[in-house]
Amino acid sequence: MDNAVLMEIEKLRRSSLAALREKFREVFQEEARSRHRGHLFRRIAWRLQALAEGDLTEWARERANEIAQDADLRKVAPRDFFTVEGEPAETTSGYRQKDRRLPLPGALLSRKWKGRTILVEVLAKGFRYENQQYTSLSAIAVAVTGTRWNGLAFFGLTRSTGGERKHAKKYQDIPKPTISRLRCAIYTRKSTEEGLDQEFNSLDAQREAAEAFIQSQRREGWITLPDCYDDGGFTGANHGPTRTDETAPCGGSGRVGLRGGV
Repeated sequence: MDNAVLMEIEKLRRSSLAALREKFREVFQEEARSRHRGHLFRRIAWRLQALAEGDLTEWARERANEIAQDADLRKVAPRDFFTVEGEPAETTSGYRQKDRRLPLPGALLSRKWKGRTILVEVLAKGFRYENQQYTSLSAIAVAVTGTRWNGLAFFGLTRSTGGERKHAKKYQDIPKPTISRLRCAIYTRKSTEEGLDQEFNSLDAQREAAEAFIQSQRREGWITLPDCYDDGGFTGANHGPTRTDETAPCGGSGRVGLRGGV
């Protein structure tokens, strides 16, 4: 789908009811009878895609009418109805979100980066960015920025849930203890260079694990430094300087309180 259409649909997602009704009038050339934001958004989004990519053919419309008038039409497809290259395809009816911070498949994630609007589609397994499929948001963040990022943080998905915000509001009048910040530098290493040219390699996995642990200690004042200290193809037999040596001067300046090796 054209990026311009995706951006317009994403903009409509945050539009008011009045704006959606006005857009409905524009694309359908008639007044909207519904005042349901979700319904109007879906109708307009479908219409914008139909105008950009093409509407249903006359044959498809006639066939749809025939099916709609079929009294014996099944409401639930047989278990082996959906196949891909002869193999049963997995459907989303039993889909369970693995990470509650991620929206459901089909949603669009957007982020402004250096004057560009980054749009990512959430899939049932992975993500799609610029017609290319990725296994993680971190891999997309690397492709966009050229540096290692935590994908959830890059797209602003690390905020607390509604339940946590409600819990915090309930106890906001209780004095909070003073917590000193502990700045954490992450050091990753792989003894060989095998696999380091992959889109998401061992160093990336190590850094994500360390970031997740530091994030779990945020109530204790732990924060992750954005700098990357990685040694690819560095074994224990090497006696040269490592990237950990670069963090040593930072500790004296009060910038780094902890150096974590994975």
